[in-house]
Amino acid sequence: MNDDRGSIWRKWDLHIHTPFSVLNNGFGEDFDSYVKTIFKSAIDKNISAIGITDYFSIDGCKKIINEYISKEEKLKEIFTKSEIEQVQKILILPNIELRLHDLVDGRRINFHVIFSNEVSIRDIEEHFLHELDFVHESMPFEKDNTRKLKESNLIELGEKLQKEQGEFEGQSPLYTGMLTATVQHKDISEILQDSRFLKKYLIGVPSDEDLSKIKWTGQGHMVRKSLIQKSNFLFASAQSTIEFGLGKKHNSTDEFIEEFKSLKPCIWGSDSHDFEKLFEPDLERYCWIKADTTFEGLRQIIFEPEERVFIGKSPQFIDSVNNNPTKYFNKVVVKPVDSYSGKNGKWFENTTINFNSGLCAIIGNKGKGKSAIADILGLLGNSKVSITENKDGLFSFLNKSKFCKKGFAENFNATLYWNDGTNKTRNLSEDIDFTDNEKIKYIPQKFFEDLCSTQEDDNFREELNNVVFSRVDSKYKLAKTSFHDFIEYKSELITNDIESSIIRLKEINSTIIALHQKQSPEYLASIENKIKGKKEELAAHQKIKEEITVIKNPSEDKQLSEEQRAKSESISKITEQQNTIQSEIDKTEKKQEQLEINKFELERILEDITDLEENFSLWKSERNELFKKYELNIEKLVKFKADKEQISVKKNLIDAELKKIEIILSNESQKGDDGNELSFFIKKEQILKEKSKLEGELEKPFKDFHDYQLKLKEWETKKKEIEGSSDTPNSLLFFQNEKNYIENVLAQELKTSITTRNDIVKEIFEKKREIQDIYNNIKKSISDLLSKYSSDQEISLETSFEFDSEFFKSFHRNYVNRYGAFYQKDDSFLRELTNKYDFDEENQVVEFLNMLVGLEIHFKENSELNFLNYLFSLEYLNPRYNLKLNGKSLRELSPGERGGLLLIFYLILDKDDKPLVIDQPEDNLDNQSVSEILVPYIREAKKRRQIIMVTHNPNLAVVSDADQIIRMNIDKENDFLVSQISGAIENPSINKAIVDILEGKMKAFNNRRLKYQDN
Repeated sequence: MNDDRGSIWRKWDLHIHTPFSVLNNGFGEDFDSYVKTIFKSAIDKNISAIGITDYFSIDGCKKIINEYISKEEKLKEIFTKSEIEQVQKILILPNIELRLHDLVDGRRINFHVIFSNEVSIRDIEEHFLHELDFVHESMPFEKDNTRKLKESNLIELGEKLQKEQGEFEGQSPLYTGMLTATVQHKDISEILQDSRFLKKYLIGVPSDEDLSKIKWTGQGHMVRKSLIQKSNFLFASAQSTIEFGLGKKHNSTDEFIEEFKSLKPCIWGSDSHDFEKLFEPDLERYCWIKADTTFEGLRQIIFEPEERVFIGKSPQFIDSVNNNPTKYFNKVVVKPVDSYSGKNGKWFENTTINFNSGLCAIIGNKGKGKSAIADILGLLGNSKVSITENKDGLFSFLNKSKFCKKGFAENFNATLYWNDGTNKTRNLSEDIDFTDNEKIKYIPQKFFEDLCSTQEDDNFREELNNVVFSRVDSKYKLAKTSFHDFIEYKSELITNDIESSIIRLKEINSTIIALHQKQSPEYLASIENKIKGKKEELAAHQKIKEEITVIKNPSEDKQLSEEQRAKSESISKITEQQNTIQSEIDKTEKKQEQLEINKFELERILEDITDLEENFSLWKSERNELFKKYELNIEKLVKFKADKEQISVKKNLIDAELKKIEIILSNESQKGDDGNELSFFIKKEQILKEKSKLEGELEKPFKDFHDYQLKLKEWETKKKEIEGSSDTPNSLLFFQNEKNYIENVLAQELKTSITTRNDIVKEIFEKKREIQDIYNNIKKSISDLLSKYSSDQEISLETSFEFDSEFFKSFHRNYVNRYGAFYQKDDSFLRELTNKYDFDEENQVVEFLNMLVGLEIHFKENSELNFLNYLFSLEYLNPRYNLKLNGKSLRELSPGERGGLLLIFYLILDKDDKPLVIDQPEDNLDNQSVSEILVPYIREAKKRRQIIMVTHNPNLAVVSDADQIIRMNIDKENDFLVSQISGAIENPSINKAIVDILEGKMKAFNNRRLKYQDN
């Protein structure tokens, strides 16, 4: 029976005997009772296929088929109408059990041949059984006397032996004949080459012993090996023998196949000879086969010996489906709305597709409706492919340029039915509801193409992060619900340390910029020019002195009055007082300047302490609940004490000192307690008045002399001003000192500053490595999973430091003009530079940074400092997960390899168990990528989630052993009517559809298990 749902797990029992099993019949002679019992029991125990077994005979199967199954009236005598319907669905296969002539370890070996129900009973009887020979008698020097394997000949043998051996007395001649007759396995093989039996039989050998433990060095080696070699299956239920037959006890399956010619699936049955054991094998070792209930379905176990057969109570897949009914859907129905007139085409006229719970492959030529079904499932499952694009931007069928244009999609509704009994109906013109839950994960063709072709993979990496986090054991997630929150929480203290380092980095960058500016030839030239200018100014000033007429002190002239000499001396003394006061003013102003600096620094210290107090208070309020959770008193456990009084005392002393200075530097009169003037400026003013009065009373000689002294004083003052000192800006000594600094000190100071910056960068990088350690610690489960399935292809998940894509965007947008090497319109030169360095190595990171800033860079206005702070902070360089194939990262892979790796992500790594719909993934894959990379992971993924795979390459469906194949078609000649056929690969109609597509469009893989080509 072919099922449109494809290959379904069902219980098969291919080894039950009939009353014609003369050697061991516990059923009695009432055949009606036998037939009634076995089929009612099969119905009760959900047995879908039965192997009717007899020794050397097909009589039991012949009687069941010819006298019961083919006779409706006879069935009505035994069964009800509903029972008849169920009986007729049960597959009945002839199983002939033969005893071989060969001995292994002193025991005869039984051989089973299971025939297709399409082979006639007559052909099996006349052209197989009656063609086999058994030895009837032997004579010395003569050829063995043989007989054909017929009941009459077996009876004759029994009669003969009973006459010759008294031990056989009491047995029926047929019993004795069957007990002693043997056949040659080579004869079985030769007779089965008859075209009547081609592809319509399977040979099996029972294995009561554990084949993984037997010794292969005995005399029975070749007999045992040749029997296993020609067998299609083993009758066995022990797990160790099952693993042996699958090649798992050998170094490799290829090695096993080399020795035993094919893998050997194990099947099992109740081997019932009485009603009590009927369909009840020991230890509940039921035989489950995933296939149509047809002989061709049974044949699939030789192609998929592990995945198509299960021995035990129930396959895990069935339990998973039954226990998670909200994760599997079983049917979609698409039909027009009641008001649709059909003027724009028939399209979906009550289109109904039943779905398998495993891997469903939707096939068909281009434009035949494959993607239409995928889009409909994506819509009904509310698939949130991208939070930035709706279905119109990603769906290939349900978009406004195609079926969602006016007059089409709005005329059709689709309903999806889930295993839990719920259903969802939506109009095909509707959009994805981002507020509702996603029930189906959909990877449209365009979304997949974008992932495969783009160099930027931030979206994929975000999904990868979430997948890694999903596989972290809940007890290690620290109550966080997302990867981002988890990393942020775990790295909080590390981030704080990095921020502290960045504060120091900004200070050193400012210093380095200033040093670089001073190191420029232009700056040195400007200093040298200023020195030259000051020297020229000093020389010119020297000439001024030479032009001043020297005037002797007239006090030495005895002819001048005593009064004039006295006034002249008074003026000289007043001048000295004036100079003294001016000196005090200069000294006090410098003191005032320093005290203001001291005051500012103390105020800043007080502000810092206040900030610390506020931050500590905030920290306590944020952590208080956490402390309470563990019955801890945060006020008692954690304290912060700052003695600001000492700082305040010092600041108050400075304030007092500044107040005094303010008085003595005041331009207004300030009297002391004793009535004396305190203001230096007032004192100076009073002296100048007195001096001016005296100067007005002097005669010309004295006036000339004092003018001469004033000119000398002014000249000396100007000379000192030009010469200055090393800390007097804009003076000769200042510029000479600056030049000496540039030539002898600056280079070392710059080198020291750069070393300090490099050390800060290393600090930051080491802290980021601590964050990388967090990434590494939580990826173990993923690494173990990849290791489990990475056999032919090495797939690994690694962490590495990589640039955020924003780095390349902001480089020119915010900081650097396109000039010189950076003139390109894109960022290719910058990417070329980054590709030369390994950013997982600390020294390489530092080397790259210094190389980059050493290039000729033309900064945007006022952006140099911001650029250096950004560059050396490493905020753009972060640990990332990197999914690799054979050592190559996503960016290094070919489109085919990249596509395969991305699909592996969704198939295996993604822990999400909701149905997965993938639209035409092979468009980005070559055949080698499909067979070597993709297929093993599709096979594994279908064990744990429902997968709908749209493909125009049926090869992919075949080699992946799809559980169901759905062939879509849109008949444009019939008003665009959508139709489909579905079923298992072994279904003849589906098999033909696969061949038609392959022959019409592409070559088949050179693959050992193409079902429509294998013998």
